Amino acid sequence: MEIYAASLDELEALIANPRRDLTFPKALEARLQEQRDDIWARRSIFTMLRGMLIYDLFEITDIFFLPHTACLAAVLRLLVVSPMMLGIFFAYRRRLPFWLLEAAAAAITVMMMLQTLVVFWLNSGVNADVYLTAAVTILIVANLHFPIRFKVSFGTSLLLLGMFMLAVFTSVAPLPVKVMDTMFMMAAFQGTAVAKYKLEYFEREAFLRARRDEVLRDMAKAAAEHDALTGLANRRQLTQRMAAIWSETAGSGAPVAVVMVDVDCFKLYNDQYGHPAGDRCLKRVAGVLAAIMRGGGLPGGGLPGGGLPGGGLPGGGNLAIRYGGEEFLMLLPGLTLPEACQVAERVRRNIEVLAIPHENSQIARVVTASFGVMAGAAKDYSAEALIAEADAALYEAKRRGRNQVSPPPRTPEAPKLKLVIC
Repeated sequence: MEIYAASLDELEALIANPRRDLTFPKALEARLQEQRDDIWARRSIFTMLRGMLIYDLFEITDIFFLPHTACLAAVLRLLVVSPMMLGIFFAYRRRLPFWLLEAAAAAITVMMMLQTLVVFWLNSGVNADVYLTAAVTILIVANLHFPIRFKVSFGTSLLLLGMFMLAVFTSVAPLPVKVMDTMFMMAAFQGTAVAKYKLEYFEREAFLRARRDEVLRDMAKAAAEHDALTGLANRRQLTQRMAAIWSETAGSGAPVAVVMVDVDCFKLYNDQYGHPAGDRCLKRVAGVLAAIMRGGGLPGGGLPGGGLPGGGLPGGGNLAIRYGGEEFLMLLPGLTLPEACQVAERVRRNIEVLAIPHENSQIARVVTASFGVMAGAAKDYSAEALIAEADAALYEAKRRGRNQVSPPPRTPEAPKLKLVIC
């Protein structure tokens, strides 16, 4: 499961909480930020270039309204702020740390406001008063256009508001103009702050709902491909896996092994101990198969040694399946018949090691299992034929007395066997 996973209950609780903060648990927050980084990196060229173009076009207002400081404004626009905006664009493309990108975007906003206020402060008159309205648009753009989170945006807006009020009340503008400009700026501050909060809130809610849908899809897929009792793969997943293996290796001659497993005298076990106990027994047997496939430790203190190689064929690894009732199947691509027989023998002994009592068994005083093994190349056998041959071998193991592997595994001393599993 990926590191960003969250349970369905956690996601539902977050969605149902209308007072949730704009911060998620660490794993979800990391997933959201990764999604943002991907989106902002793709859109940064349009965001920054469009913003830079609009900002630079405001040089026209400098030329017409305040020509005495137009050159200074051009230098600040074209040689200070615009290069910073281009730098942010390339930084997004390089996927630098997000906090650094966010700080740079906030710094650009401050520089845009500073440029506007410096030009205003150096001038006076009606034209300067009209020019100051550009500062309001900077606040609006900063809150609703730049890729900055609400908390950083709110702090930056407070700073912009403070800078604005300082410049206005230290200027030579008439008091009514100062009051009016301040009211405009405070209205823009309040309105865009609320809008920014709502945008981020709904962005997070949409993210939560999308993640919930992903979890529900994963759960549905898992339910469709796994046995509900044992957690092993089911026959549907077996069909998909074998189709992939046969499609990818039909002409290669690489071997594929199938092991059929049947719990001995299981009806008698259910009759004596009851179906709940029978379910627990099947779970423990399935645990042996799953542990062998993982290469991990076995329940009940299994035999020493590692697990299986991780699948010898492209596109398909080892798979343990509950085939039906008390029957299981092991799909072992890349293993020859002798190797698969040794795997089956190891599983057989580890089932015995579980020492699950079975007093009515006709074989032993504990639960045992019988195994039928077949291996062959995909070019020589169909998937159905290979399973049928393994099933026939299983019936041979039952005919010979159960609790054994058919065909019998070769001993380690056999000269032709190269042991890869022990």
